[in-house]
Amino acid sequence: MKSNLRAFDHCNIVPRMLRNVEDRDLSVNLLGHTYNFPLLHAPIGVQSIIHEEGDLGSARACAEIGVPFIASSASNKCISA
Repeated sequence: MKSNLRAFDHCNIVPRMLRNVEDRDLSVNLLGHTYNFPLLHAPIGVQSIIHEEGDLGSARACAEIGVPFIASSASNKCISA
């Protein structure tokens, strides 16, 4: 565990709240490849409290740009329907 912790000592999560987001760069560099957008859409529960389409809106946006959508266990829609 100590070895794993030392390996990540150089990595930091830095919150960047209340910043100008007019010009955003969503590109991701992973293993020497640059992608113009995120590789996955992480689950966010209860999206319907912030947008009327909830998870469906996010799923549609992901489908449009080809990003895999991960459904939350707190989704407002059932995936079996």
